[in-house]
Amino acid sequence: AVSTIDFPNTSAAWSGTDSRFKDYFAARFSGSLWIETPGDYVFHLASDDGAALWIDGDLVILDDAPHSYRTRSATVPLSVGFVSSMNT
Repeated sequence: AVSTIDFPNTSAAWSGTDSRFKDYFAARFSGSLWIETPGDYVFHLASDDGAALWIDGDLVILDDAPHSYRTRSATVPLSVGFVSSMNT
């Protein structure tokens, strides 16, 4: 189970890279959730620069622009069953 996706501070180059790549990267995470109780669920997405969160094919958070570290949230009504998510 994954509760948090956290990348290290990029003020310096990551191991195995040089300083040209210290703040230029992308990551994509996808997975699924089992919803046992239907209802409204709150999702939080924190990033430094662009990020997006998709739930079951719907874009629920779009924060795609240069910015300092911040958190965006969205409330999503979910039914019982598996829900697919993708965070980019």
